[in-house]
Amino acid sequence: MRTQFFHVIFICTGNMCRSPMAEEILRQAVREEGIPHIRIASAGVMGLEGSEACLNARIVARHHGLDLSSHRARRLTAGMVHEADLILVMEKHHRKSVLSGWPSASGKTVLLKAFGPNAPGGEVADPVGRDLDFTETCFDELHAEIRRILPEIRKRAREKRALFSLLRG
Repeated sequence: MRTQFFHVIFICTGNMCRSPMAEEILRQAVREEGIPHIRIASAGVMGLEGSEACLNARIVARHHGLDLSSHRARRLTAGMVHEADLILVMEKHHRKSVLSGWPSASGKTVLLKAFGPNAPGGEVADPVGRDLDFTETCFDELHAEIRRILPEIRKRAREKRALFSLLRG
């Protein structure tokens, strides 16, 4: 445990659509709810470093008051995995990719739709190459899932902060 912050990282394939949208949705929710001590990031298991978020993702995010214009894709690294307290993936193969590189991340790498109470299960479909309506549906799904898991993230962040304070004396 290196910091008092609770680190959440969202993972998708190329870090150009689902995971950046999820990152910004959670960032907005954390701001609105005034939840301190949470760090949020996103990455991909593959893809081109430095690529912009997909056009449809930027359009849909902007429609919902979020800005993905400065987002640049990045590939998941050992440092990110080590720092993360929770790694939320969009599809089963993303979890397999994470665990093939970092087997020790097994306990903190979970399908987004399988995390927390009342988890519906399943995967978040990739909107890359699909139309704007599909991307909007994906955004809505991510938004609903993040709102569903927000209490669990708040609880875990509070627990980590309390433990950090205890250990620091």
